[in-house]
Amino acid sequence: MPEEHPVVVTKNRFGPAAPGPHLLAMGPGGVRLLPHPNAYLSLAPPDRGQAPAQDPLRWGVDQLDRTPNWPPFGDCVTAVHGADAGPVSWMASRLGGQTCGEEAAATLLVNLSRAGREPDYPFLGPGSTVVPAGDAYLSGHALLAAVCEALERAGTVRRVLIGDLRSLRTSRLGDSFRRAITVVVRLLKDRRIPVVVFETGKPRTWAVTMGQGQTTFSSFAEIEPPVVDFADVTIELVSTDARHGFWVFASDLRRGVGMKWNEPWPHA
Repeated sequence: MPEEHPVVVTKNRFGPAAPGPHLLAMGPGGVRLLPHPNAYLSLAPPDRGQAPAQDPLRWGVDQLDRTPNWPPFGDCVTAVHGADAGPVSWMASRLGGQTCGEEAAATLLVNLSRAGREPDYPFLGPGSTVVPAGDAYLSGHALLAAVCEALERAGTVRRVLIGDLRSLRTSRLGDSFRRAITVVVRLLKDRRIPVVVFETGKPRTWAVTMGQGQTTFSSFAEIEPPVVDFADVTIELVSTDARHGFWVFASDLRRGVGMKWNEPWPHA
């Protein structure tokens, strides 16, 4: 089990430096400095004007791709949440999985699931990169370093998936992880890489009214899961059963508009 010990290190600063304590990882490969999140945010964003033209990514969901004025997938941080892990991971991996030319998108998955409990991600496609981050003792500093190193090694990455954030409830450093994910999302937005974050949580209470050929859904005043704090677009999945599938509620938070539709149960 990883342990934390204080170490005094003498450093000669001959340039800009971040004050305060720093996290060091000591292992078979030697001593490694894990920068503070502020160090990443202080870096100048890449030159946006030099990015080569690329085939844009589709949402991968007809209801979103065909809706006029719905924001492009590539401009958004999208949060997917619901009470059933299967549909949540299925929908998260589906979003942005292909370009408009039907080519598979190069994906970086930050897998927060515990070892042995990894869900199925059917839309990852070939050449995807996975960053294992399910260790309950992994710090937010270490997560940031691992993601940035994976982005450098992977080369061209068209989208990033981060989840399932449900595992942070049992993480020793859950708050540190959420702060690190906030920095990761900020860095990816600066690089114009769309992000999908997803979380399985306890079901919210929904009231269903049926009559005159219409079905009306309304939620009681229950707090949405923390994953929505990252998002420009939220997609909530409300399960019924394998025969009737599940309802999808999509919201564009920037414009305050939304829509709903029914999806068949994955693999049904």
